[in-house]
Amino acid sequence: MFLVESQDAHAGAILLLDEPGLHLHPTMQSKLVGFFERVSQTNQIMYSTHLPFLIDGDHLDRVRTVFLSKGKPPKTIVSSDPCAGGDRDTLFPLQAALGYSIAQTMFLGKRPVIVEGLTDYMLMKALNVCLGALKTGTRLHDEVVLVPAGGTRRLMPLASIMFSASGVEGRRMLVLLDSDDAGTGAGTRLQSELFGKDSGVLMLGKAIGLAEATIEDLLLRPDYVRAVSGSLDRSIKLDATEDKAPTNVSALVKHWQRMGWGEFGRDEKVTTALRLVGVWEKDPRAVPAETIKRVSALFDAINNQFE
Repeated sequence: MFLVESQDAHAGAILLLDEPGLHLHPTMQSKLVGFFERVSQTNQIMYSTHLPFLIDGDHLDRVRTVFLSKGKPPKTIVSSDPCAGGDRDTLFPLQAALGYSIAQTMFLGKRPVIVEGLTDYMLMKALNVCLGALKTGTRLHDEVVLVPAGGTRRLMPLASIMFSASGVEGRRMLVLLDSDDAGTGAGTRLQSELFGKDSGVLMLGKAIGLAEATIEDLLLRPDYVRAVSGSLDRSIKLDATEDKAPTNVSALVKHWQRMGWGEFGRDEKVTTALRLVGVWEKDPRAVPAETIKRVSALFDAINNQFE
């Protein structure tokens, strides 16, 4: 009705809507944004919403947040600065809209690769850049998109969702797993429940020539121990038993236990990865030669899986 009347009685009118699309399915809410875009070509439109799918992730500059001031009495503030007021409830729809926009980029990647966690993502991205700067080794194909799952527990639901979209327009996907007990178990489940006979799972150890491996094993044991020592300000000297552990992480887990330092876990691994990324960003030549060799083998295996 409005589209018809906007050419006649409502020509030049401003359209104000309060919580439109509140009872629509999320996909229809997204389509409603496209409809509003068409309406805005002839009439200014303003609407209020708490729905992430009614926030256009490509045009966050159009968003105005509304919140109460901290003064007494409080006043309603409308701001073009999304962070103004610092109200988490106000920011949540924006955060969700931004997360959805990022996720869509991942899902639309022609060569999505799910990795287990944040350290995998950071180290692989940084090393890919370093190989480009050094003009050596094998880099990831330009269409590869790395997607961190946040651990093996979250991996199966994420892989299932992405697998459902992977057949569209010839897209495929790959899951890169650590060659440890958790990774092997997840790989077996993915292969039996999702991929079948398709080679949708790549084990890290097989790619870099090690029986057991986590992403930290892209570095030789002494190189990784030095990185951990510098990152966490610890004096680390592995004993014979720890040095024989199959992976860098398992060696440091044993060392942490022996020293009574608690647990060598996610925080310690992420802190170390951040330090390594910082060093390599400043000087790609700081990447050890064996790491270049191993990550090149990994990237070569990933690229080959999509061919």
